[in-house]
Amino acid sequence: MRIAIICIMLLGSVISFGQGKYAKKSQKLYERHKYDKCIEKSKKFLKKEKRSAEIQQYITLSYLAIYEQSEAKRKSSNLKKALLSWSRQCKYNSDSIDYSNIEESLRLAILEDLNLVETKQRLLSYYHHQLAEVFLDTTDYYRSLYSMAQISPIQKDIGPVFDSIIITNKKRRQLIEEANELIGVNYKYGGIDTTGFDCSGFTQYVYKSIGIELPHNANLQSKMGAEVSLEEAQAGDLIFFGTKKANHAGMIYQNNNGEIELIHCASRGVRYQNHSDLNTIYWLEKVLVVKSLIHEVLD
Repeated sequence: MRIAIICIMLLGSVISFGQGKYAKKSQKLYERHKYDKCIEKSKKFLKKEKRSAEIQQYITLSYLAIYEQSEAKRKSSNLKKALLSWSRQCKYNSDSIDYSNIEESLRLAILEDLNLVETKQRLLSYYHHQLAEVFLDTTDYYRSLYSMAQISPIQKDIGPVFDSIIITNKKRRQLIEEANELIGVNYKYGGIDTTGFDCSGFTQYVYKSIGIELPHNANLQSKMGAEVSLEEAQAGDLIFFGTKKANHAGMIYQNNNGEIELIHCASRGVRYQNHSDLNTIYWLEKVLVVKSLIHEVLD
């Protein structure tokens, strides 16, 4: 976590170009580690330069820095303030500036604080809602937060079928074979191995089998590779769902003349879904982007 915070502290020197005068003042206070002063002054600056994401980011960064330095009993309170500031920063970000480093540090801070609040149910619930609603990570709350279509029951005696002959690319075939072996593994928030996966943990694990390292974050994964249309999608391509950001990741299992089959890890664990599955229909209505990374790997 400290490494992530250090990276964020270095961010200021990178983003100063093109900033307004008030944002530069906030930046100077932040870089001098005057975090309380930075928050106080930045709030005043926002009255003069309203809805400035550039100024608001220094409030977020300052709360994050204070969180890192806080004693255990104050950590959650300061992290909540950082998250509130982040939500405002996102609203103000009309120019779509890339603040993914700050986003990732906040997400990691939540994961760190979750280890400290195991018995505080209200706080646990708050953090899981933040992860799902703000950072778009799947959690055990996922199905209650996002209205899903009725999922058809799994018929355990009918497994997925794919024609390995028509998958001529060795890497794509290897991805599907690896994914097949994982069907039935349970969903586990933050999971990255066969004891349990979340959505991006599953895709990360499968792609590692062909030598491609993916970040453990659906939205960051969606920024990798070359975009392809759903019609052109092939077995092994990554498919992401959401609106402005990817909130769920999966993999194309097969594309039979436009009939898309999926394999992904959601609340019921790793599941294969054919094109007529109600859950497949639900997800395909929410496709954000399809990405191919296979062209970057030699067969």
